[in-house]
Amino acid sequence: MFNRGIISTQHVTNALKGNFSKALAVTYVSLDLLSPHLNNARIHSKQQVRQIASSIKAFGFCNPILIDNSNTIVAGHGRVAAAKLLGMRDVPAIRLEGLTQTEIRAYIIADNRLAEKAGWDKAILAIELQHITLDADFDVTITGFEVPEIDLIIEEAKNTKPDEDDVFSIDDTDVSFCCRSSRQLFFCCGSGHLSRAPSRSSQAL
Repeated sequence: MFNRGIISTQHVTNALKGNFSKALAVTYVSLDLLSPHLNNARIHSKQQVRQIASSIKAFGFCNPILIDNSNTIVAGHGRVAAAKLLGMRDVPAIRLEGLTQTEIRAYIIADNRLAEKAGWDKAILAIELQHITLDADFDVTITGFEVPEIDLIIEEAKNTKPDEDDVFSIDDTDVSFCCRSSRQLFFCCGSGHLSRAPSRSSQAL
């Protein structure tokens, strides 16, 4: 079992090839020493590189690139291009060891393709984007969404009817539902506040 809590970069487990005992180490590598992978099929437009650069400038270089033993980039070509655009000298990197050339080729494709298969919860996305737009000093386009896209997402969320299975009414005069939190029973009164249910000992009285 894995221990819960904060894990340092020296204790991030390597799940590649089922090897959970080998730790991944984050090191800083000079951009001059890095080489792009010649068979990388993923392309990055100049606009996307500028967007990545804006993200790095706002949040920092939070996502290390992946490299092999010869300092060839396995994942992170776009981030490296953005780092060069920002005039950075080195970037955080994780060196992948023990992979064959076939496995590296497959990983490069999988790293990009599997991310494309993810979707969005449009309702939650609209809420988050709307919350960000409330901060007039924050550039919401750093998220990768353009302003017209954001306006459309928020507008579509407003016009979307909720699923009937998710809609229920609460009687203000009666206890309507209960839930279990931290192994203690709570109930919702008509006031809308959560109150702790009486203990068994007090119920016996």
